Amino acid sequence: MAIIMYLAIFMLIVGGVFLIVFLLAVKNGQFEDLETPAHKILLDDDVLDDDPCADSPDVSDSRKGKAKVEANKSDIYNRMSKG
Repeated sequence: MAIIMYLAIFMLIVGGVFLIVFLLAVKNGQFEDLETPAHKILLDDDVLDDDPCADSPDVSDSRKGKAKVEANKSDIYNRMSKG
């Protein structure tokens, strides 16, 4: 039965700590503006470049390789349609 008294005192202390932390958060303005952070993600105005890797010298080589692959695909399709 004594454990109930210890638990009651412990819970009052824990509740008091939570109350103090909550009051400090309110005092510091933690709950002043709850909507702006949610809207900021929707109003992101960052402009992205069309091709951020255009300055890289390896990009032109990879584009040439991609063009070769596309040419090979078109050759295969042409051969299949003729046969």
